[in-house]
Amino acid sequence: MDGARGTSVRDAGTPTLRELINNSIYTWNGLADNTTYTDATNWADMLTGVKKEKHNVTTEDFAGNKLAEYPVIFERIKSNRPNFRIASFASSDLFKAKLTGGTDVSESFGGNDDAVTAKLVEFVKTDTASLIVGQFGAVEKAGKESKFDISSATYKAAINKFDSQVSEILKSLESRATYSKENWLVVITSNRGGQFTLPVEQDD
Repeated sequence: MDGARGTSVRDAGTPTLRELINNSIYTWNGLADNTTYTDATNWADMLTGVKKEKHNVTTEDFAGNKLAEYPVIFERIKSNRPNFRIASFASSDLFKAKLTGGTDVSESFGGNDDAVTAKLVEFVKTDTASLIVGQFGAVEKAGKESKFDISSATYKAAINKFDSQVSEILKSLESRATYSKENWLVVITSNRGGQFTLPVEQDD
């Protein structure tokens, strides 16, 4: 979920995520890096397991990247387990184009999170993939159009819509005929939040 400030997610309501945290390890305000870079940089951080000083993704055009030296997790898995089935469904066409090497199925939807959700709901019911990734961009878009805080009704609504999309996907996952024999790990994270100046009384 790109562009989600953890404390805003915490305070927005998000009943699905709230239910998940009862059986999870989580943080609302963990940071892997405190520098301001692009979506591409943060996606690469998450998918390669190294920071920009190694993968060298610092711009949206991926110029000068070292992803051949520090490949994404999909490629690393495939190098050890060639038959391990991997799928990626992205709102961002850039995410698909640059960071899904090694996947068996990779689709993007031109900024349409609803289409990502629909595809994931359909896909997880029956497919045999062992790793499935969904990338969503509407929360970040809402933050840029208003502000990255739930004092913005637009931003709060986008977070809660994502929460409902997660619910749809999880219900579909649980409908699998083999679900009771499977052991799924669900990871939900943000690539970064966005600039927001805390009120003085909240600034610790």
